[in-house]
Amino acid sequence: MFMDGETIIKKIKQNDKSVIVEIYKSYRNEFIAFTFKNYKIDPELAKEIYQDAFLAFYRNINTGRLKKLESSVKTYLFQIGKFKLHNELKRQKRTGIPVEEQWDLRVDNPDVCRPKEEKDILMQKALVAGFKKLSEKCRQLLRLFYYEHKHHEEIMQIMDYATVDSVKTQKYKCFKKLESVIKSDYTSEDFF
Repeated sequence: MFMDGETIIKKIKQNDKSVIVEIYKSYRNEFIAFTFKNYKIDPELAKEIYQDAFLAFYRNINTGRLKKLESSVKTYLFQIGKFKLHNELKRQKRTGIPVEEQWDLRVDNPDVCRPKEEKDILMQKALVAGFKKLSEKCRQLLRLFYYEHKHHEEIMQIMDYATVDSVKTQKYKCFKKLESVIKSDYTSEDFF
């Protein structure tokens, strides 16, 4: 990205979708990699934190709170992201939700890898089987978020949660439960 901070702020205020998407995509994977390398954060949680950080960046510009970038966009986004990450880690520590390492499905021996189509079919079967073992509430929450692409606020209203944070916490617990169910039934060699 070769725009200066003033141009970026102007384009975002004008709701220039191409600039907004470009900025969002430019730093997303790097942020996810950064959080995993430094904090062993699950990639799904890192994606949420990055999205929250980007929305804060966007809101700060549109509300006039951010009028001039004193640093690069990346630095600004990462600062917000790190702040949100530290808050999430504190919250998890208080609530007892463990910050687990990413489910590492890599196999040391590449010769055991299955053909891609077979792996995809097996992964789909594992997801469906694991999904059926979840509670109805978890299935509904995950379905709303991952398949119907509902925002946390919408899920809060649909499922009658008290706060957006409670939706996020429950979604994280449900995702981890699904992951645990799949891990108990399959090994990494089954998929790779």
